[in-house]
Amino acid sequence: MAGIVSVLLLFHFVVQRQQKFKDSIKHRVDGRHFCLSVSAFCAVISIQALVFSKIEGYVFWDGVYASIVACLVRPRSNRSALALTC
Repeated sequence: MAGIVSVLLLFHFVVQRQQKFKDSIKHRVDGRHFCLSVSAFCAVISIQALVFSKIEGYVFWDGVYASIVACLVRPRSNRSALALTC
């Protein structure tokens, strides 16, 4: 996984050097926003994992798994549940 990310970052760096400077400012701002959003997501996952691990008595990494699953699973709405039962 880390190798894929490294190759993609290297590819982005090579492509970015070929573009003009005015275009790279937009990419830098977009990259900064992306990094901040990923950092915020990791912080939320870590806080949730800590809470899950303390409340449920899990190991921290089990709490990480539980919080990621909780973020990725979409709850069913009442309309779709009623439509399935009828």
